[in-house]
Amino acid sequence: MIASGVAAVSYAAAGDKKAALMACAGIGLAAVGAGAAVTLFKAAKIAKAAKAGQELAKFKPVGSLTSKLAGRMYVGKGASMVKGHLVSADGLRGFRPPALKQTGPLKGTYASNFEKFATRPSSSNSFKYSNRYYNSHLRRR
Repeated sequence: MIASGVAAVSYAAAGDKKAALMACAGIGLAAVGAGAAVTLFKAAKIAKAAKAGQELAKFKPVGSLTSKLAGRMYVGKGASMVKGHLVSADGLRGFRPPALKQTGPLKGTYASNFEKFATRPSSSNSFKYSNRYYNSHLRRR
């Protein structure tokens, strides 16, 4: 990105407007790529913490895209949708996308849920019962 900036200044000083604009476009593309890399890194860090059973409240609020990406990474390949929830292929991990929380300490904020189950839930209603041994919330901006 710095090299593109130096090149843009050099081309502009030499009077080559076309090359200077191309160098400026390189700066913009590098910035977009860096933003995507940061989002991916944050999502991977969140998914790793959730898999380890850590509390996700320690993370700063993240965007909706980062939250959903972390949820996809958390449940892994072969995940399926069950009543709006993502459930892993083995049925032991679940992710609920960001939603407005109605009760508890996060009341009035948007947060997504990362869940682990002791055994595979036998029905869609068993998300509400004691089979769940890990449930952490990730706040959304």
